[in-house]
Amino acid sequence: MLVAIDLSNFSQTVIKAAFEYCEKMNYSPTFIYVDQLLAEFRPSEFILKHTDITEVRKTDLEEEKKEKLIKLFSKESIPSYTFEVWKGHPVDGILNSINNNQSKLLFTGLRGHNRLHQFFLGSVAQRLIEMCPIPQIAIHENFTGFPQKPLLCIDGTDSSKIDRFSMLYDMVKISEGRLDLLHIINLSMVFDFIQGQSEGEVFNKAIKTLELKAMDKLQKAYLSCQFSYNIKVSADYSLPEGEHILKTATMNENDLIVLGSNQYKGLKKFFMGSTTNFIAKEACMSIMIVK
Repeated sequence: MLVAIDLSNFSQTVIKAAFEYCEKMNYSPTFIYVDQLLAEFRPSEFILKHTDITEVRKTDLEEEKKEKLIKLFSKESIPSYTFEVWKGHPVDGILNSINNNQSKLLFTGLRGHNRLHQFFLGSVAQRLIEMCPIPQIAIHENFTGFPQKPLLCIDGTDSSKIDRFSMLYDMVKISEGRLDLLHIINLSMVFDFIQGQSEGEVFNKAIKTLELKAMDKLQKAYLSCQFSYNIKVSADYSLPEGEHILKTATMNENDLIVLGSNQYKGLKKFFMGSTTNFIAKEACMSIMIVK
């Protein structure tokens, strides 16, 4: 598992969460710190790889930054870990490290930025959501522990590819918690089903038919799963999809929102990407993106 940290106080929450996940899931963490060179726009450069920050030389990392990192890690009872330092843009450094280490899970922090900050710099976590080739867990500052009640949001594509969420299922089994599934029937599915007819009666009948089909398909797909789960199929268009997901997560008291990321193009990519980015900015709990 690759864990991206910076020198903020929030990194302490990310480190604590990472060790808890590693302990529960039997992972070995590699922590990465990317020292961004604002004056240079070049590919990230690998600096060092070590197993003990206290032994890092001053020539490898500036003393002030080294002391901050030591302070961050000293508050935890630390098992074995690896630590990497890169110089360059954080996104480039993290993506390069994923390739070098063949990591299977990326762990980051998730904090909101004001509009001006987002316009000029953007959120590293949100950019990684778009570009990261592996599953990513973005820890919110409200993190309270290993998830007990995650919310998995799926669409028609995801419902036929449920095996790609196997890491999530392992987490539910480990926690002995419950998985909530939310299948939102979007308008494009309804219009495809009725083939362009717009009469109210036909439209409502199509929604009901799609709800029943989706529920039947999901119940059959999860019938043999060895964990507790609850399925909800919704065609409520009173709210945008992102707000619908957040409202459901709040009502269910979920502690993790899980989204599937598909390779969409054109307008579909724009709208689906907007939903994911909206949740990343507005959620009051951690999120997980599965490729």
